[in-house]
Amino acid sequence: RIALTCSGNLQMVFSSFYLQPVEVSVDRFELALTDEDGNASKSPLAVYEREVCMDIAGQQFCKATSKVRIYDAELDETLTTQQVGIGQLLRMRNLAPKFRLHDAGRNKHGGMWRFYS
Repeated sequence: RIALTCSGNLQMVFSSFYLQPVEVSVDRFELALTDEDGNASKSPLAVYEREVCMDIAGQQFCKATSKVRIYDAELDETLTTQQVGIGQLLRMRNLAPKFRLHDAGRNKHGGMWRFYS
């Protein structure tokens, strides 16, 4: 339940639970060709499609895919030059994510998925 509702910072939740550091590897980070978000009040500087894996002690526990809209040039620089999780980046900048869970469920392999903005 905590993993489903945590405010975008899954890395911190698992690190705290297991009392071990979480390793984040960015497997895909590409500039998106389109951005279908018609609800955005202003245009982002960039939109990326991103896929990261997280593991503890060599055991992968999460593969996350996301579409990331960037509105701040410093955040854009950090994301394009460092292997960093989104929650980790927000913590580095002392920012709190806005989180709204839209849907969640289990996949056929026993894992979970969630859709949030």
